[in-house]
Amino acid sequence: MITSHDICHSSKRKKPQVWIVVAIHLFVATTVLTCCAAEDAEPPVAKALLIEPSSASISGAKANLFVTALKGGPEKYHGSYQIKVTPYFFKSASGNISIDISNESWSRLNQGDAVLLKGIAIADGEKNPRTIKIRANPSASRNGKLKISVPTPGGTVVFNTRYRLGGD
Repeated sequence: MITSHDICHSSKRKKPQVWIVVAIHLFVATTVLTCCAAEDAEPPVAKALLIEPSSASISGAKANLFVTALKGGPEKYHGSYQIKVTPYFFKSASGNISIDISNESWSRLNQGDAVLLKGIAIADGEKNPRTIKIRANPSASRNGKLKISVPTPGGTVVFNTRYRLGGD
């Protein structure tokens, strides 16, 4: 009669099955290729860029900036803006805004680096767009601070606000 002792302590040990060795090698190779592909993949982007309302002081007045959710992606976001100036209501404006965010900028933002962005704003009834400059400084993976610089005939107006990414 053969006992378990005879099976476990047999002098003839079996070699591992070839298919097990091949399976292990395929698993390791697939894992390495998946990791490398993830590094080369495009950075994650958002379907919407949400900018909080903000204000700035200008020549004895206050300008309040309101921006709708900017939609688009992955490299350009569009929406509407409204600037209300008090007490000089006649200086108020509204129109369309777009911001360019390249894949390189997304990568830097995802790494926690501040980036400089550009965009354009076209006021309703005007033909010439204004180039706006934006400094995005992430504080977390999905939100951060924005500094929006808007050129005007009276000088550059700077709005300090916050952003968050949404729509995923």
